[in-house]
Amino acid sequence: MAVKGDPSASGGYFLDITTNDTSAKVTWRFNNVSTAGNYPISFGYQLKYDTPKEQFINVNGVRVDTLTFDGPKMLWLEKTITVNLVQGENTVQMQMWWGWMYLDYLAVPTSILTSITNARIVPVTFSLFQNYPNPFNPTTKIKFSLTSPEMVKLTVYNVLGQKVETLIDQRLASGEYTVDFDGSKLASGVYFYRLQAGKFDETREMVLLK
Repeated sequence: MAVKGDPSASGGYFLDITTNDTSAKVTWRFNNVSTAGNYPISFGYQLKYDTPKEQFINVNGVRVDTLTFDGPKMLWLEKTITVNLVQGENTVQMQMWWGWMYLDYLAVPTSILTSITNARIVPVTFSLFQNYPNPFNPTTKIKFSLTSPEMVKLTVYNVLGQKVETLIDQRLASGEYTVDFDGSKLASGVYFYRLQAGKFDETREMVLLK
């Protein structure tokens, strides 16, 4: 699985699921749902590789459905099912059966959005993604994922190895994060951004083009 940039996707990113490993899961965690009940949830998706695709849907660790994602290829679509959520914390998972599709978002009703304090994908691996857009002028987004809480340092350097800016230097919970970088005060050229999180250490290149 990999997060990829695409301006046609919500927020400019989507999850490219390139596995049919049935142990692979995408998890959303909702805290403080105020009222138990049945709620419609919708998955935004695109079928690049084949159609249809069937995936398992788990709610709070129990399989509740095998959802068929169908429709024309290379078009963003939405599939809705109704699930039972309990009061308090809930998890919704898409567990791979066929895999091999694009996943854009999970949408929930506004009536419970106000009671959600933390809704996120729990990543499969630590990852530092390519900034988007790239090249950029003057701003770009840097996205990364953490599988566990870690002290995180995200730093930008120039081609001489000199530190340009420290974007993050703090402990973060597991999850996916997007950071904006503003290069309006910098000259055009190649820059590098480095993510250090526990034992994870990766650097990527980006281009500022004015």
